[in-house]
Amino acid sequence: MVEMTPQERQVALFLSAMLLAALALNLYFKAKPQNKDILKITEFSIKVGLNHADEKELLRVKGIGPVTAANIVAYRNNHGPFRQLEELKQVAGVGEYRYNLVKDYLQLE
Repeated sequence: MVEMTPQERQVALFLSAMLLAALALNLYFKAKPQNKDILKITEFSIKVGLNHADEKELLRVKGIGPVTAANIVAYRNNHGPFRQLEELKQVAGVGEYRYNLVKDYLQLE
């Protein structure tokens, strides 16, 4: 068996306790449903209106960040309401990939 000084035993005991605590927390958070997951489900069950949503509302859509939301509002202010959803591709920062990511969560009113 390995001989340890009293200080080394304290450090080993402390590290073991920290490891067990970390494992317990990991199991707890994996088993407990997270509120943010529930928010994602409810936020995407209703489509966001592209022609009336402000930046804050647009941020609810996964794939739209603060810069893109501001660009959408600015585009709408400069060009008028969107007539087709595909017109969103004309907004700075919205290419084919981002359009395909967000189109199912937006609607024209």
